[in-house]
Amino acid sequence: MMKKLLLLLTVAIAMLALPLAAHADKTKWTNPNYDFNKLHRINLVSISVVDPVGSNFTVDDMATEKIISALQKALTKKDYVFDTSIESNLSITKEDASQLTKDALSGTYTDISTKIAPAPTADLKIIAHKFGYNRRVIPAHEEPRTRYYKEKVKDNKGNWIERDAERTVYEYVPASTVYDGYVDVAFHLFDPATGKIIFSLRDTRSRTADSDTTNMWQRMANAFVQDLDKAAKK
Repeated sequence: MMKKLLLLLTVAIAMLALPLAAHADKTKWTNPNYDFNKLHRINLVSISVVDPVGSNFTVDDMATEKIISALQKALTKKDYVFDTSIESNLSITKEDASQLTKDALSGTYTDISTKIAPAPTADLKIIAHKFGYNRRVIPAHEEPRTRYYKEKVKDNKGNWIERDAERTVYEYVPASTVYDGYVDVAFHLFDPATGKIIFSLRDTRSRTADSDTTNMWQRMANAFVQDLDKAAKK
């Protein structure tokens, strides 16, 4: 019984160390009364990054630079003009982020029947609910390992022969720290003339045992631009 419990505990701890597949989740809203075909210039007007005080989460020091760089690359690749005068991000609390999101999305539920004149430019506000990595500690434990060896046995005729065999041993694995990358960003696009929201996208992606946010964020920026193109083709 004790051996069985030890095996179950070992497997459970070992599972914490396994590199899991990347996770992605996305929600989107598009204003049905806006013609995206005229849109070709995106003006990034704000970047708000949540500072998770008192948690194991660390904000990427290069969050603002990465956000701007990836957006510029993704937009210009699709022939959009990208403008911004932002040099640093605005650090906000979770409560501030919730209020900003509520304010931004309030327009998705009101006056959606009002036509908005198509314009070449739209203002983009970014809210980074998470942009960095989470730290977790995998405690010291033992992991099963298979060992192969040769053993001598008697065959049916009583002769000694050598054959391949295997056995399970448990090896000590010291405690380690793992960093999991996590990017949760909302894109809110507004018509500058009316201040009405025309497009909203929230994209959440994570990767276990990989603290680099660069590739995840570039894929998110690319997905944002692809969704704009899809809106223009409707």
